[in-house]
Amino acid sequence: MLDVDPDNMEKLLADKPYYSSLTPEPSTYPGQDEEILIGSFSSIFVTHKKTDNKVVYGFLKAICDYSEELKTVHPTFNVTEENITEESSCRTTQARLSFLKIMELNMKP
Repeated sequence: MLDVDPDNMEKLLADKPYYSSLTPEPSTYPGQDEEILIGSFSSIFVTHKKTDNKVVYGFLKAICDYSEELKTVHPTFNVTEENITEESSCRTTQARLSFLKIMELNMKP
């Protein structure tokens, strides 16, 4: 992991708004003994338009149901009810809308 200079991070974020920054706590990653500033980005999962809605729903449910387990292999994994409802510029599938409705979550613009 490389510690990014805050001024350089600010420039990156101004130029590339799809990135964000993150400061993992010490020991989050092997060999990381102190807090560092790193670049981060949100994941967008893309499927083929013919993907069965049950597959998309099952995928989203598994991510939510196993988020703690996923953190054991990716310490900065951070899918929450807050950020899973964020809208993107990508088309939303009916399966995602159904998942959010069943979970009683509202899509955020």
